[in-house]
Amino acid sequence: YIGSGVMGVPFAFSMGGLAGGALGMLAVSLLSNYCVYLLLAAKARIGPRARTIGDIGRESMGRTGHVCVEMCVVLSQMGFCTMYLIFISQNLELYLKSSGLSAKDIVWLTLPMMVTLCWIGSLKLLTPFSVLALTLIFGGLGYVISEAAPLLQDATTIELYKPKTYSLFLGMAIYSFEGIAMAIPIESSMKKPQFFPAVWLGGCTFVTLLYVSFGAFVYTCYGDAVPSIITLALPVGTTTTLVKVGLCFSLVLTYPLMMFPVFEILEGHWGRALFRQPPQQLIDEDEEDEEDDD
Repeated sequence: YIGSGVMGVPFAFSMGGLAGGALGMLAVSLLSNYCVYLLLAAKARIGPRARTIGDIGRESMGRTGHVCVEMCVVLSQMGFCTMYLIFISQNLELYLKSSGLSAKDIVWLTLPMMVTLCWIGSLKLLTPFSVLALTLIFGGLGYVISEAAPLLQDATTIELYKPKTYSLFLGMAIYSFEGIAMAIPIESSMKKPQFFPAVWLGGCTFVTLLYVSFGAFVYTCYGDAVPSIITLALPVGTTTTLVKVGLCFSLVLTYPLMMFPVFEILEGHWGRALFRQPPQQLIDEDEEDEEDDD
């Protein structure tokens, strides 16, 4: 859940208000967790045939449900990852503009490393990169808070609820909880998947508290002057440069993790369909039917 969205949480609070933002984040978190537990319950009820979210969609609504669910996962995850590229280009453009590089050029320069990491097809092998990325993100959060704290005494009027822009807040809050598609892949990669619900609940509780406290504090410090990406409000300096570069590098490391469900789908049913190979699951089901007939 912790990715580029965390740096936009203070701006989300400026769109929803202090109380509206806190309650909205809590509501989105509860809804997200409820949906994850529904997925896990459906997967357990279907049994071994449910290897992915798409499989659950097929069992629930047939082939149409299968295709619709997988298309939604692919489009949503690709949209989230597109925001990663926007964050990286906006934060590095200021430093590389003197070299004649545009935001588009910066995106192209990051692609080789992203593509290389995306070739890693195991969540277990991606774990060290994820840990390093989280370390960099938490370091960036700490620096942002330290720079915002002196502004607290000069805080402007804070609104508790903003009905006119609350829909924008909801969109950003939903984007912040971007990891729901990773639930089943993570559970499948665990040695003891029976502990996954408790681990997921603990992680989401921590993330929710982090989002609410970080967003509310920074919004209180900056007021409505908070930018869409909080790192753009940081002062110019060596430390700020290192923090921004570190955050951009963390997103490069997180990118393959967020794209994992996409590759799982494209290289699975869609890939076999493209090369006219029948899905292995359908073959298994046909073999089971033949055994029953015998």
